[in-house]
Amino acid sequence: MIDYQAAPMPPAKKTGGSPLMLIISGVLAVALIAVGVLYVMEMGKLKKANDNISSLETNVTSLEGQLATEKASVASLQTQLATEKANVATLQTQLNTAKSDLTASQAKVTSLTADLAAANASVTNLTASLATANAKVTSTQTSLDKANADLATAVATNASQTTELKKVKDPRFFDTLAELTAWLAKDDTNTNPVYASYNAVTKAYILQIKALRDGYLIGAYGGWAASSVYYDNTTLAGGVLVEIDVLTDLTVVGPAWTVPSHPLPIP
Repeated sequence: MIDYQAAPMPPAKKTGGSPLMLIISGVLAVALIAVGVLYVMEMGKLKKANDNISSLETNVTSLEGQLATEKASVASLQTQLATEKANVATLQTQLNTAKSDLTASQAKVTSLTADLAAANASVTNLTASLATANAKVTSTQTSLDKANADLATAVATNASQTTELKKVKDPRFFDTLAELTAWLAKDDTNTNPVYASYNAVTKAYILQIKALRDGYLIGAYGGWAASSVYYDNTTLAGGVLVEIDVLTDLTVVGPAWTVPSHPLPIP
């Protein structure tokens, strides 16, 4: 910047001028001083203005740099905004999908709740059925235990009866009349209601078979007269012949008889 300075005043000529000239010279001197003062003042203002311009230029440069930075930030933010918009669109799609899935899940939950209620009802029914079944199992177990006990008894009885049935192969006569009387008292051929409709002939053979089952020999025989047919049973008891009325179990003791040896001499 050019620094202007006041030009030096020329030395006054030593003349003896008129008073008017002196006044004019004084006025001009004052004017030149005033112009110099104004010039100095304006130069100060100009320098200050130049300083302000320089400062403003610096500020402008700084602001331009900030503006460029802000523009870059705006561009980055716009890119981020675009990305976020895309993310929002994706999230909206996912939200719609989630809403659809939620609706489907709610429907499934409703269905499963109904199924659960039905299952609970079935469980209740099955529990009741199980309790009934357990009671039946208990009852069946009791029956089975009784059946096993009965079977054991039957097996024992069968073994005993098997042993007794072997006696049929080699039956014997009664050793005493008392033995015969006691056996007839236990026999029910004449009292069993099952045999009530049978005639004396049938009952005579029934008594014969029952005696054989118990290992005794009681014979069944029949006879007839001019107008009737009759049947009775005979045996040997204590060495005498005994006739038995099958309908009443009454016995008629006959003559003594030699009792065959036991077992009978059958080859």
